[in-house]
Amino acid sequence: MRTGKPHPPSVEPIDVFITRLLRWWDTTITPLSQNSESDKVHSTSESFLSPEGSVPITEDPNAFIQILVIGHGASLANLMKALVSQRNFDASDVRELGRMHNTGVSIVEVHEDGSGRIRQYSGVDHLQNDEGGEGVQISSGNADDVDRTGAQC
Repeated sequence: MRTGKPHPPSVEPIDVFITRLLRWWDTTITPLSQNSESDKVHSTSESFLSPEGSVPITEDPNAFIQILVIGHGASLANLMKALVSQRNFDASDVRELGRMHNTGVSIVEVHEDGSGRIRQYSGVDHLQNDEGGEGVQISSGNADDVDRTGAQC
């Protein structure tokens, strides 16, 4: 959450922003999940485990649509929270829907009926080096909350 100065009047209110995110989801992503069987990707179940290797990404890993969504962390975090609160997506596989790390990977399973499940939220395991150690330091600060001198606003 932004802790600095208030947003200027030109910034879209959060409720309008979330409505716009959900309208995009409903008109773009949901129809893709309803494609015919011939459009689905088929593979072996071993290929479709989460990066941790323990959570199957889909109940039926042999038939699903793969969709890549790339966006700003704040947009994606608000979208995920809205999918849970306003579209009743299941988030029982994740601890919390908190801050979205830049380059964090989230996995959302979307069923043909439009329902869904958040399988992974803002995972950063891919930032570790091959030996399992810390490969990249993850910052928890927000550039919007630092003034030109480097002090917190």
